[in-house]
Amino acid sequence: MNETDNETPGSKRPLPTLPWDADDRRNLPPMALRVLWLAAVGCLVLALATLIVPRAFHRETSMQPAQLAEVRFPTAQIALLDRVDATVFQPTSSGRPESGLYGSVRSYDSGLSKFHEGIDIAPLQRDRRQRPLDPVYAVADGKIVYINRSAGRSSYGKYIVLEHADPVGGVYTLYAHLATVDKALREAQYVAMGRELGIMGNTSTLGVPVSRSHLHFEVGLLMNTRFGHITKTPHGIYDGRNLIGLDPIAFFGFKRDTSKSSFGDFLAQVPPAFTLVVKTASCPDYFQRYSGLWSGEAYRGGPITIQVSEGGVPLQGRHATPQETSRLGKSTVTVLSVDEAILGRNARRLVTRKKGNWETGVRIDFWMQLLTHSSKIPAA
Repeated sequence: MNETDNETPGSKRPLPTLPWDADDRRNLPPMALRVLWLAAVGCLVLALATLIVPRAFHRETSMQPAQLAEVRFPTAQIALLDRVDATVFQPTSSGRPESGLYGSVRSYDSGLSKFHEGIDIAPLQRDRRQRPLDPVYAVADGKIVYINRSAGRSSYGKYIVLEHADPVGGVYTLYAHLATVDKALREAQYVAMGRELGIMGNTSTLGVPVSRSHLHFEVGLLMNTRFGHITKTPHGIYDGRNLIGLDPIAFFGFKRDTSKSSFGDFLAQVPPAFTLVVKTASCPDYFQRYSGLWSGEAYRGGPITIQVSEGGVPLQGRHATPQETSRLGKSTVTVLSVDEAILGRNARRLVTRKKGNWETGVRIDFWMQLLTHSSKIPAA
């Protein structure tokens, strides 16, 4: 990810009653009366506590993860699906509101397109020093799986990752550049949709100016459960390189139109930008965790064919046919087909066109290392 175009109420319960009447009580010894009195008071206190303690408290401490049945926007900004301008999406130094969207929306000095894996939501309110005051909220019920409270350890600055259970598997949302993180939050804690996570800010190793403070928000899947063991990173598997994002605006729009749908339903309608044939010695852990994204018979060895989104998300995998396997030759990965309309400006550069033919691109090796759990992933 990058920041500039040129930067890399409950019904009342009856009060507890004693199991005998007043005449019986006169025959009880004093100590028994004291015990009964204390028991009655204890029951009364417990009943009142059940009525008084906020429901949200119970949800955050004892709820179990639920699928993404309900979602909300991550800040008080409600125009994310209505318009693209600088009051909604924070532009980079280019000043173009589109640069705050997801996809191949940015450029290097050389003119090459640059991929933005989330959306940058502009602040609605600022203090006298122009620092944003906007709270950041959990978009859905979920579990906190990672909190980075150190602004100087990541281009995301201070950030939080939530995991949301879904029939397709674990779905992740990421909230970055936070000025502050709620001190009460802890990893492995369950939070309810709408729980405040922190305050929008500009923390990052990229030097994001206060004037361009924003929330960088992502939603996506986890590529590699061994990432934290095979590359040097303080963030373990929740390093941004290992969280592959999809378009948050497309997701929010899909949920608005089909509120009871799952994330798997959303994935099913994401168009593949290209298809690869991959040689692998075992079924990638990705397709074991996201088994609904594997089609056909169970993996029995040999090459697989994978449909991939514009942003590099494996959308579906299956056994490669003999004809597709023959396309591999001595290669470990080859391009089977490309939908140029979906691929667009191709900022991921996982595939590239040379002399009229589509071939694997300069970044395919890293993608393959993630998918196949290679031990050759470079340090950050």
